[in-house]
Amino acid sequence: MRELKDIIHNGKNMLEWLEINKTQDANLRDADLRCANMSGANLSGANLRYANLRYANLRDANLSGNYSEVLSVFSAGQHQGIATCTHIAIGCERHTHQEWRDKYQSIGEKHKYTSEQIERYRAWIFSLDWIIK
Repeated sequence: MRELKDIIHNGKNMLEWLEINKTQDANLRDADLRCANMSGANLSGANLRYANLRYANLRDANLSGNYSEVLSVFSAGQHQGIATCTHIAIGCERHTHQEWRDKYQSIGEKHKYTSEQIERYRAWIFSLDWIIK
């Protein structure tokens, strides 16, 4: 795990950004948070759009207010997947649950996913019934 003091984003380390923004409503857009230890962080309302959260430790982190409340995060290789009650974002694609169910194959092919990656994302997408509003 990378410690927040070692992660640089726009010239400041993550501890500095979180202090500036008091973590709540922090602007972490495009931040490289791979393998970051963010357990217990208050990230409510934080802008995590395009942030790379691959392998990040978000255990007990407060993610309320992000993408209408992030309820599931998934990584199966190429891009991070984030699901809310209404939408799923995988990489740069953000669609409703139903749109993903209808188009996961063509979206995966468009982004040159392997058939194995498409199957892993499909399995995750179809496992999200418990959060759909």
